[in-house]
Amino acid sequence: MKSIIPDAALAQHVAVLGKTGSGKTFAVKGIIEQLLHDKRRVGIVDPTGAWWGLRSSRDGKAPGFPILVLGGDHGDLPLPALGGAAVARLLADQGVNLVADTSLLTVGERTRWFIDFASTLYRTNRAPLHLVLDEAHNFAPQGKVPDPDTGKMLHAANTLASGGRSRGIRLVLITQRPQKLHKDALTSADTLIAMRVLAPHDREAVRAWVVGCGDERVGKEVLDSLASLKRGEGWIWYPEGKFLERVTFPPITTFDSSATPTDGGTVRAPKSAAEIDLTEIRTSLADAVKEAEANDPKLLRQRIATLERDVRDAKKLAAAIPVKHVKATAAVPVPVLKPGDVAKVERFLERAHAEIERQEQIASKLVDALILRLREVGTPLASAAEALHQALKSARGIERSTSAPIGSQTIGSAPGRVLVKRELTPGLPMAPVSTSNGHGKPSRGSGAGRMLAVLARAGRPLSREELGVWALVHPGGGSFDTYVGRLTGAGHAERGQHGYSATTAGVAAADPALFLPLDSLVPAWFAKIGAGNGAGRMLHVRLHAAGAEIPREDLGNAAQVSPTGGSFDTYIGRLTGPGLVERVAGGFRVARTLLEDLQ
Repeated sequence: MKSIIPDAALAQHVAVLGKTGSGKTFAVKGIIEQLLHDKRRVGIVDPTGAWWGLRSSRDGKAPGFPILVLGGDHGDLPLPALGGAAVARLLADQGVNLVADTSLLTVGERTRWFIDFASTLYRTNRAPLHLVLDEAHNFAPQGKVPDPDTGKMLHAANTLASGGRSRGIRLVLITQRPQKLHKDALTSADTLIAMRVLAPHDREAVRAWVVGCGDERVGKEVLDSLASLKRGEGWIWYPEGKFLERVTFPPITTFDSSATPTDGGTVRAPKSAAEIDLTEIRTSLADAVKEAEANDPKLLRQRIATLERDVRDAKKLAAAIPVKHVKATAAVPVPVLKPGDVAKVERFLERAHAEIERQEQIASKLVDALILRLREVGTPLASAAEALHQALKSARGIERSTSAPIGSQTIGSAPGRVLVKRELTPGLPMAPVSTSNGHGKPSRGSGAGRMLAVLARAGRPLSREELGVWALVHPGGGSFDTYVGRLTGAGHAERGQHGYSATTAGVAAADPALFLPLDSLVPAWFAKIGAGNGAGRMLHVRLHAAGAEIPREDLGNAAQVSPTGGSFDTYIGRLTGPGLVERVAGGFRVARTLLEDLQ
């Protein structure tokens, strides 16, 4: 099996340029197949989700090459957003041939992933490695850099292009938009594979390579023919080796996972694939990602920002406490009773309960102020005190709306529509968290452990929002994907069409003690979002009106948050983001995730 491209050309950087549908990926796959057949080291960064077919034969009935696939819809393991350095070490230190499918990462996640990947690979690789960057303009963009992270990514990509060869890295840069690929990366390629190009700006980018690397006179034939090349046809130009040929690339021998689905059809997955031993790889990725999370500056800044926001909210709350309320008020005097004074007894009980509620609210605000002071001096007692405070309030059933006594506030214009329609028990159990770490703070286990406990208990597939709410993990955050990645990587969970489920092994491995029942889950979420701020008051109002739809104005008034201000959207975002509250046509209500257990 002889390669269509000279071996000497493959020992240097190659640029593959052509419009969508010209057959670029198809052509490069044939080259990569030859490299894998010759036992060469190969890595592929794939933002298109088109390379996983290397694992299977052309008809999908037999194994292909044993190349690891990370991420995407067909990955052996998920690709962690903070796993760029770990994937680079798999290539450089462990010699694992792999496809890193970044198609399911957000643009920001992909940018950060590539920065860590490219910089680590440059530092650690010392043996020959053929590295494919598909849609390379995503990683080395030409033009104005929009933000610092993109600038770092561009620098990392150009460093691979300019200095990678001395460290054994041989790039294959594929792009459908040559004019968007940074000129430093493009002109670092010693060999050009030019396929059909139509857009004038893209043709000018090809001309720039010809002027910088080839012979402009010889290149005229290439440039003049670019628009008329057929699919799968292209020029291979290796000036240093005096090689210039117009070729039709042969069919690939592996499954065509880059095929475009036809109308009404889909790309069917192959029935057989080469097996990969994931044991050591899974451990390496998990350990590296855990280390990256612990040291990630962005995550640390987010945690600091959250704490600072909570402190600001607590300061506002503390400042709102009237000085006169700091002193204890006189008790309600017990009346002198005569036989038959039923009305006097009723009035006394009403006044007494009103006074109890008022004193409890004052005491709660004073404790919030105490927690603020603990935070300001930087003691770890702050978080423990807040968690214990919430648990004790829940146990005593004093988590009341601060806007009105229970049952007195109406919502909307409909008569009899009650804001708080029941006590916290038994309809909404709020007992203190049963497990403790000895410092008053709930012991909730790891996020992955709670997720597995929830999946094992559910007995059905759970949506992302359902799993996040019940496992006390924000479903829109990076930690959610990290935890899911650990579970699927360990074979304890799987993601199907209808959501996430525990496998048989996962059910066996789950720790039932990590499942948070509703009476522990609700206080934990209150502690997480801040019970004393606007978001906490909104959640409290919604829990007591489970199932009812509350208009924006009424919810804001009941929670003492202006419904027309920006703070309302900030607070409601903290509830709709994790899936605790959902938006409906009539306003807001508790998400169905919790409704099933609150009714």
